[in-house]
This record gives sequence, C-alpha cells and structure tokens, in this order.
Amino acid sequence: MVGLLRQRFCYGWLVVRASLFTLPDDLFLDPPGGSLPAVGVLTNGRWIAGEENLLARRAAESVRHEPFEYNPIVVFGPAGIGKTCYLQMLARLSGIDAADSLFTTGADFSRTFGKAHHSDSLAAFRSRLRRLRLLVIDELEGLAGKSPSQKELVATLDALTRRGALVLAAARQSLGETNGLIPTLVSRLANGLSFPLHAPRRSAATALVQHFMEQHDLQLSDKWITRIATPPQMTSGLPITPFQLQQTVAAIARLAADTNRVVDEVLIERALQLQAAAVRPKPTEIVSATARYYHLPVAELRGPSRRADLVRARSLAMYLIRNLAGASLQATGRVLGNRDHTTVLHALRKIETLSDSDPLMKKALNDLTNTFSPASRKE
Repeated sequence: MVGLLRQRFCYGWLVVRASLFTLPDDLFLDPPGGSLPAVGVLTNGRWIAGEENLLARRAAESVRHEPFEYNPIVVFGPAGIGKTCYLQMLARLSGIDAADSLFTTGADFSRTFGKAHHSDSLAAFRSRLRRLRLLVIDELEGLAGKSPSQKELVATLDALTRRGALVLAAARQSLGETNGLIPTLVSRLANGLSFPLHAPRRSAATALVQHFMEQHDLQLSDKWITRIATPPQMTSGLPITPFQLQQTVAAIARLAADTNRVVDEVLIERALQLQAAAVRPKPTEIVSATARYYHLPVAELRGPSRRADLVRARSLAMYLIRNLAGASLQATGRVLGNRDHTTVLHALRKIETLSDSDPLMKKALNDLTNTFSPASRKE
C-alpha cells in the first residue's frame, strides 16, 4: 500500500528570537537515526512559529523519545496554515525510519481499505498497517461519512497504540467539529494531544516574509516587509496564513521577472494589487456562502426582514464583503438589498464588537474567512 502526503511548502529556517521559535533548531536536536519518508519532501526540514503556537513546540518535544508523552497527536486548522509541513517535521523529529512509516490521507486510507476489502486482501492490508511504528493521516475529514473505513481505522489505532507506535493526524476543524466522524474514532484520536495551529501574529508573519524573500533572493526594506506581513485583512482582525504570505512574496518575484524590472515601491504595490485581486472573492459569492453557513435563503438575506438571525447573518456578510472583497460601503449595501452606507457602517461596528465578545460570531467569522482563503479556493 502506498501512502500519499501532498507536497506543500514549509516555513524554512530562521534564527530564534524573542517571541519566535524554530523547530527543530530550538530544541537543540539532531534527530536520531531515520530520515523523512520519501513520499514527503521538506524544503529545509524546519518549522517556525510564534508564541501563539507554543503547544506546537510542546508536542514536538514529546516525540523525541519513546514512550511518547502524547499519542496520538492531532492538529487542526484552515488550509494553508501549515498542518502538513508540521506533521512532516514531527515525523522527522521522531527519528522513525521510512520503512516503518506510512503517510496517507483520510480519503486515501478509505480508498485503499475499500480496494483491500473487495479484493479479499484485508489480511495483507492489516498486517502492513499494524506493524508500523509511525502512522500519519492528513486531512481526516476525508473519512467523513465512511463508517466502515473509520471502524477499520479504530481497530488499527488500537493495535498501533498497544505496540507503542506513534500516530499523527491533521484536520481542518477540531475532532468535535469535524462532521461525519464516528464517536469511537473521535474518542481514540482524543486520547492524546489535540490542538489548533493558529495563524501567525505580526512577529511570526514578519519572520516568514523574510524567509520567503530569501528563497526568492529578494531584498526589501523593513517598511515593505511589514507592509507584506500585515495586509489590510490582518489589521482588520482577519487571519493571514503562511501560504498567503508565501504566495504574496512569490507574486512580487514573478512580476519582477516577467517585467524585467528591479523591485521597487511601484512594483511591490502592483504585485500586491494583483495578488489581492487574484484571491479576492466576489460579493455575491460571500452572500451565498454566508446564507449556506446559516442555512438561510439568499433572498431573505437581501430582503427587508429584521428578524434577529437574519440581521446577524446579514451584518456578517457585509463585514466580509467590505474586508475580503474590498467593496465600498455603497457597493456593499447594494449587494444586500440596496441598504444605505450608514446601515453598513453600523453592521461593521457590530461585527467588530461581537467578534471579540461572542465565541459563536468569532467562529463564524473565522470559518467563512477560511472558506475564501487562497488555499481553500485553489482546492
């Protein structure tokens, strides 16, 4: 059975400083023995984050020696946040040899199990899995609704953990929020350590931009590094992912190469504009996504009703249209029933307040924002 781990970017190496940490460098560790399985390629084999992700450092410390302090380890977060890269880094830190490891995804596990079941090769399938020392399952949501595959995974996890094998996994949402997972699987995966990977705050975002610049052999002033690391959506309280930062720096390098121009302020601003336009959702897409999220008809969001649930959803749609689509106050009001700009302003202020005080609103804001992240839209 061949496991699949999609190759994605990694954060790369950076010097450890006050509010940042670099793995594995910050652990002062040369991983013993084995190397990363050939199915996953690390750029430099390192991962960088800030104090917002201290649990990621704690989990990394825990895989350095057997028996493992936390097992399984499950991370969750939106597309582009660095989950795949983080799993790769944990695998490297564990020192477990490639021959004793398997990288796969939820969908591939289910597909391979189905083939084994229909071809009467379940015994070989189980024998291969249950002698592993390391099992990594990315994109757990790919198992949603596939009860037989999940039950098989539960039995596999039981066999592996009895032998002391390490299990690593990742998902878009927490185990409790990932729809379609059976309770026994959630229970097994929750036996160890489960935590979110957070979007980088300003210090980590700045460090990431500096690293991506080095990859493209770019030299920019501190002013422009800060500008790239703190785009308008970040200053509005919306998250920025490492993937988005990487794409922005790549867009600057690409424009410079395509136009054969030096990287100056004019070129950077143009690249930022092009990048924003390329990933910016249409206001109508945001209205439709918000309606789906709240299980409401689009016509009601645009209609005159002042029912509390409609006002809440409508206000959030206005906030997202303004911040993600970059629409003017007047244009935002037109999309949602020709409301005037004062109504839109009131909605924006309301959402800003609720996003700090209301956990449900904060979750809705994050969920819908992540729906329109570059990585999600690409998928």
